Amino acid sequence: MIYLNEGNEQKVLNNTSSYSLLVFNQFHFGADKLSSLVLPWVDTDTMSRFLLHTAERFPHDPCIMFLDGAGWHTANELRPPPNIQLEFLPSWSPELNPTEGIWECLRENYLGHQVFDSLDQVEECVCTGLHGLHYDPHRVQSLTYF
Repeated sequence: MIYLNEGNEQKVLNNTSSYSLLVFNQFHFGADKLSSLVLPWVDTDTMSRFLLHTAERFPHDPCIMFLDGAGWHTANELRPPPNIQLEFLPSWSPELNPTEGIWECLRENYLGHQVFDSLDQVEECVCTGLHGLHYDPHRVQSLTYF
């Protein structure tokens, strides 16, 4: 859990909070590169931005992106670029998503066991962790089982 100070209270930052920070992540196994975006909200438009960002980062490579059934993943308006193939995982099966190891690493090494004074501090820790992983492809491979 991520705790955020608010006045004299500590609030748990979770999916039902009024606070928002979403991280999109894709690991390119052949090129040993990570593609990430940290955004303040998520919807079909932001998912489309991430798909374009990833397509631009790996313009000559086919990419397979594993997704759950979130509404912004399955919206009819979502049009992946030609080099990106979307593969949908079965419901309630996050253990099948290779990037779950990255989230576990971020929680354990950058977000855990501390209380944050602002969402900006949470974002800074997430970005620091992702930045470190961008430059450590062997660790990312071990986290994603590839």
